[in-house]
Amino acid sequence: MHMPKLVDHRYFYDKYDPTLEKFVGHYTSGICRDAVAAMVLENRWRFDDKDLLQSLPKKITNPCIAGFMIEQAVLSLIVHNGLNITPELNNPMGHYFFEGEFPSFNTTKGKPVLYVPKVFNFRNIDGIIVYTAPRPRGRNAGNAKQKLFMFPLQITLAPDKHSKSLQKFFSEWTTWTEDLQKFNVVPEFVWISPKAAKITKHAKSDSCPAHVERYVPIEHISKEIWNWYDKGKRDNRIAYE
Repeated sequence: MHMPKLVDHRYFYDKYDPTLEKFVGHYTSGICRDAVAAMVLENRWRFDDKDLLQSLPKKITNPCIAGFMIEQAVLSLIVHNGLNITPELNNPMGHYFFEGEFPSFNTTKGKPVLYVPKVFNFRNIDGIIVYTAPRPRGRNAGNAKQKLFMFPLQITLAPDKHSKSLQKFFSEWTTWTEDLQKFNVVPEFVWISPKAAKITKHAKSDSCPAHVERYVPIEHISKEIWNWYDKGKRDNRIAYE
């Protein structure tokens, strides 16, 4: 990958790796790392590159770096391949980077769009997919609201450490849906993690709307990502979270 316009040499440098027999890029700041990652995804470059994933086992002992690598690879795969949890999402999709606390959703698109925050270490989620269903048809169509499906994503290697992400996300539900009053918003909170696949339906409560909570194993997103992650765990004899 050659992208000289994105390199700021005050924060990035290269160093010769005798094992690989070539120069390898390094960074000095996690914030710069995230900024460049956003640029990579925004320009639709692949972050699930084989050469990148091969370095994953060496980073397993650093949860921040390993988590970052897998998060960016998963987001890249969702953009390029879709997310195989519903037929509508199982296709390549557009993506949009937003600044600030909340995105402004484009509800006129008939296809899913992945919204990714530019804010460093954004709260509770790593992205959110929005899909506006076709308008209702038939005899009672005039009385039915058009459905808008919302899929907040939490991509993590340690879901137990982010256990409150779902509740915190829905604590701001009124703001997330402030401009969507004309729609019947259907939320599904998606965890992408090492945990086994699981779907739980939650009824409406005082703190949350009715919603589905879904666990998607990393292996279901990419067997290659999972294999490198699993290799790193085994090589370093680290138990799964």
